Amino acid sequence: MKGGRTPIHIQRWAPADYHEDEHVRLLYARRDWRTLTFYRTFLDRAFMAGGDLPADPEALSAVVQMPRKDVSSALDFCLGKLIYAEGDRLYQKRVRRDIADELEFREQQAERGKLSGEARKRTTVQPSFNDRSTGRLNPPSPAPVPAPAPAPIGTANPLIQGKRPSMELEAYRLIREINALEPELDGTEILLEATSWQGRDGRTRSKVRIETLSDDHLIRTIHDLRKNLEEARAHGKADEEKRRTGS
Repeated sequence: MKGGRTPIHIQRWAPADYHEDEHVRLLYARRDWRTLTFYRTFLDRAFMAGGDLPADPEALSAVVQMPRKDVSSALDFCLGKLIYAEGDRLYQKRVRRDIADELEFREQQAERGKLSGEARKRTTVQPSFNDRSTGRLNPPSPAPVPAPAPAPIGTANPLIQGKRPSMELEAYRLIREINALEPELDGTEILLEATSWQGRDGRTRSKVRIETLSDDHLIRTIHDLRKNLEEARAHGKADEEKRRTGS
């Protein structure tokens, strides 16, 4: 994986999710083996590459090792159904979500390791109660300081001091309200979109747990969720008006 990260070697695979997908089943019914081969290879290569692949057919054909005409034909079917475009990159939702989960887990483990290391540094080594070199008695060292519980990564923002629990609850409430208006999106997809940011390596990153957001990231996420909810409400009203007027 680019950006100096250790590659993710093990991919979680759910055969039922793949074979029961309506679009995959349609491809099997059509005996469209080229598109099926392309899609299955795309899943593996996107996972190996860190979540996405180039949208340019020529560059993509080199990655999946298939003729360009076959890649272009497969994209005509897959785009918007199985594979989605974002700028000059292509991604599959499940692959992106699994990558985000793994990167989040790594961040949490790194932070916990850092906190544990700091706690160990503060712990005084227990000397012998009887120092034979001086013949003096040494009092026992204080008990080790326990490692603090994992906390959101980042510096605390004084503007939300004492408000974080209620803000986390608000974020979950906003996600549920958006999901009620746009049931085609699940809660995870709504959260991934609201928490996304671009890393130093140019790749889009997301969080899948509100509790791990920094204070600043939580503020921005709630702002985006409120905006997305207003847009969803506006779209709902517009659709209702079209149905009412028959236009």
